[in-house]
Amino acid sequence: MRKFKYTVYHLDMWPDDNGTWFMNNRVPIGSLDIEAESEDDITPKMVLEAMTRFEFRDFIGRKVPALSNMDGRKVYAKPVTDFGDDFDIWEVGAKKKMKPYFELVRERHDE
Repeated sequence: MRKFKYTVYHLDMWPDDNGTWFMNNRVPIGSLDIEAESEDDITPKMVLEAMTRFEFRDFIGRKVPALSNMDGRKVYAKPVTDFGDDFDIWEVGAKKKMKPYFELVRERHDE
């Protein structure tokens, strides 16, 4: 098993009239590791499990969990296409209105 290190970003998103979300801002809030044989073996379930263990500091300095649970009826994780093929990107959010809250980004290296 190999560890793949991702930078975690908190996303500030705005909806348009058609229900599409646009990124207003993204702030790095830490990093996490996901263990897998290869980056192609990383699944949405593995990303959600890692996010339930991930904690970050809120605006007043308290440590808070990124996700309180990984209930697939309420939260999702999905890979995002990087058209430059330089990064491995995952989006994590709420299924209600499919709102993204977090982005996990790993720079690809020639491996």
